[in-house]
Amino acid sequence: MTKQSQWVFFIEQNPQFSKVASSKVYMAILKILKKSSLTADKLHLKLPQVNSPDIDPILGSLEELKLVSKKDIFGQMLYSVSPLGNKLLKIYATARKEFSIE
Repeated sequence: MTKQSQWVFFIEQNPQFSKVASSKVYMAILKILKKSSLTADKLHLKLPQVNSPDIDPILGSLEELKLVSKKDIFGQMLYSVSPLGNKLLKIYATARKEFSIE
């Protein structure tokens, strides 16, 4: 199976991820959270081009899609990429090497 067909198959099986994968902001958030767990405020510092009030709804939608998980650590909510989010990122990165997804 080619990388392109793997991507198409993944999106066919998970159509809810299509809009996430086509959004540079959503994908940037997933890539940042893959490196380390962060609070919404610290995530905003890494993405200053995104308005601070927009971070929470984005994280909420990624959590609903089960691409991001959150944990309460000493009263702070830390966000990290879930195993499903890691799978999306891996297939996305591999497929981007062969063709343009956006």
